[in-house]
Amino acid sequence: MIKKLLALLFVAAALIIAAAPCGAASVGRANELADGILAFLENDAGANDIQSFSDGYLSETAGETAEWYVIAISQSGADVDFSRYVASLSEHIKKSGSIGATTRQKYALALLSVGVTSDFTKQTADETIGALGIMSKIFGLHLINNGVSSSKYDKATLISEIISSQLSDGGFALTGGVGDIDVTSMALAALAPNTDIDGVKESVDRALGMISSRQLSGGGFVGFSGENAESAAQVLLALSSLGIDCESDARFIKNGATVIDALDAYRLENGSFSHVPGGEYNYSATLQAYYSLIAYVRLKEGKTPLLILDKARGARYVEINKKGDPLPEKTKIAPYKFIVTGALVAVFIGACVILIALKKRNPKNFIAAALILAALVASVWLTEIKSPDEYYDGDVKKTNPVGVVTLSIRCDTIVGKSDAPHIPRDGTVLDGSSFEIEKGDTVADILIEAARKYAISVDMNSVGYVRGIGYIYELDFGSLSGWMYYVNGESPNVSANRYELNDGDVIEWLYSCDIGNDLKK
Repeated sequence: MIKKLLALLFVAAALIIAAAPCGAASVGRANELADGILAFLENDAGANDIQSFSDGYLSETAGETAEWYVIAISQSGADVDFSRYVASLSEHIKKSGSIGATTRQKYALALLSVGVTSDFTKQTADETIGALGIMSKIFGLHLINNGVSSSKYDKATLISEIISSQLSDGGFALTGGVGDIDVTSMALAALAPNTDIDGVKESVDRALGMISSRQLSGGGFVGFSGENAESAAQVLLALSSLGIDCESDARFIKNGATVIDALDAYRLENGSFSHVPGGEYNYSATLQAYYSLIAYVRLKEGKTPLLILDKARGARYVEINKKGDPLPEKTKIAPYKFIVTGALVAVFIGACVILIALKKRNPKNFIAAALILAALVASVWLTEIKSPDEYYDGDVKKTNPVGVVTLSIRCDTIVGKSDAPHIPRDGTVLDGSSFEIEKGDTVADILIEAARKYAISVDMNSVGYVRGIGYIYELDFGSLSGWMYYVNGESPNVSANRYELNDGDVIEWLYSCDIGNDLKK
């Protein structure tokens, strides 16, 4: 009898074990991979634990590389006090002269993830959604999903615009007519909490069909640069956000390989991830692997999607303004004209006194002095002198706009080649920003408008040749280095002040160290 009972217990245990792999085993592997990344990060930063990692590395890189790690760590449920990070990000926001639309949205999401809301969060929703194409709509929807209101968009309108950009193959893309795995996955992650809204489920199903059809035999996906870790990570995030277990849903298992199998192939011995199989440590691959694995763990634990932020509903309010604390009243420059005029009149009176004292009382002398005074006063009142604050006064108002263009300025080719403080650590001088154009506006005109709006130094000669932007000049990084501009991905063969723009043009100013050869894809 005892033997039979033991046999039954053994069979029962075997059945339980057989049923477990798609649940406990898979989430255990995801946790192991995520914990390995965190251990690598802490070790690399010289941190003893996750709190010291936050107080050290994450706070030091606030506004640069920390945000998605902050979001993921917070959503992992780790007990971390992010107050030092919040203070660092707040300071970064105050000091930044230019913050692009999606970058601002990332900052706002990071703040919400640690329980902080502010004027900055609301301003971001009001000013950035839709300002930079589909990505600013996708990340704008994440803000709205977390209870942030926008004066420009309500949820239904924003979702409608996102869905309307879906391509015939079921995917989404930044440009072109073929769906991109990464952009499609990002769109799905934003749409995921809204499948009860008309049209969303149908759109999601079409996108999922496209992703399933593109999955490779090893479980992975091809992105912009071939098969890579980031594309697999984005798919894992999207599926997990939609409540789809990639380890058990047959649509996303090819030849027995799952998305997590594909992602695991990029893991290095130290716990970090490479961009391509067999490659070296890659920051982007490691970061995206981490937060996608946390998204999967949250799915298995029955929690909300990664970007439905646990702390957003009970966020505390702190004063953060995108342009910093309120500045003192500007000293008015206009009165200088009265002051200078008064000084000139005083000089004129003094000259008259001297003429009288020297007994040079000929009326012609006084008339000549009066004419000189009149000329000087006229020059004062006809000359416009502005302080830096008045020159960098924000948007240039267009009276007859004929369209909108997007401008970005980047210097990725010199990142890490200099410790100079004016060289941005992420290569971004200006994230993609939108500008209205009037008929005849040129690339040079928009660059100057950007310089005025975002207080960016620009050294341009009279024929539209740009010698320097953001204190980064030609020849600074070799005899072939300098700034080049592209419109819609092409390098025109005319100077910037001769290239007239059309509605929808995308302008890029890129710093090259090899007359453009290092910019070719």
